[in-house]
Amino acid sequence: MSPYQLIIHDNESVETLTLSGMTIWTFGRSKENTVQIQDLMASRVHAQLEIHQNDQYVFIDLDSRNGTLINDKPITKPQLLKDGDRICIGNTVLVFEQALENTLEKDLSCPDKKVFMLHASAAQTAFWQEILAFRDVSIVKETSVPEFKKQIDLDAASSSEALPKVLLMDVRAYQGDCYQLCRWIRQKYPQYQIFLTDSKRRTLSALERQVAIKNGAVNQFPAMSRRDLVLNSAEVLRQVNEVLQVLDSQLIEKDELLFILRTNDVLKDWHSIESPTHEVA
Repeated sequence: MSPYQLIIHDNESVETLTLSGMTIWTFGRSKENTVQIQDLMASRVHAQLEIHQNDQYVFIDLDSRNGTLINDKPITKPQLLKDGDRICIGNTVLVFEQALENTLEKDLSCPDKKVFMLHASAAQTAFWQEILAFRDVSIVKETSVPEFKKQIDLDAASSSEALPKVLLMDVRAYQGDCYQLCRWIRQKYPQYQIFLTDSKRRTLSALERQVAIKNGAVNQFPAMSRRDLVLNSAEVLRQVNEVLQVLDSQLIEKDELLFILRTNDVLKDWHSIESPTHEVA
């Protein structure tokens, strides 16, 4: 039987914790926990997860000040977890799910991985295209903004497999209400996972990210400048790996990112593809 895992979502990142090799994991603000939850709503030692007999995973709130929700309901006693359960500790969400035994098996089950992309920056489009190709993910670039919704409908009508799993959309490229579009897509095509980007801003507040998520996006990313690629590699990896995780692809390590930046001619010549009409590219 494959082990289970927790997908941990906070305001800044998404991480995966494989639940193997131990029988008890603790969660809370203190660094002494197995998993430190840097959330003001979390207690120092907030909760713990235990493996009982017959591989039963039990989640326990340790009399925390603000409590714990599982599937939007507060828990008052130990709760047996099932695949897909959502655990909320403050604004941090932990999704309990079964993990595949290895990444190769997971990749082979979905050989044609595509990202549908609408972006105003040629440089950032090239970056995403080259970096995702390292994990055999292809980019379907959309350039006709007025026909964007129509194209999604046409792709869906031709085949349910024609729709890429991920939509990466620059809020500067779509000449309309991006949040309204997100809500329309989530309602009509819930299989789409939407990531918003902003090609003109290097930073976004936690509140802006929360608004994007509330309107149906998985997350919203700030722009990446040419300097970010090496000097801010942690942020670059966070964005790339969050998309790869949704695609069930193997994540990219820092040394792999640096190798791609050193050896890829398109990314080495970043200046030549930057758009002068944008604040950053």
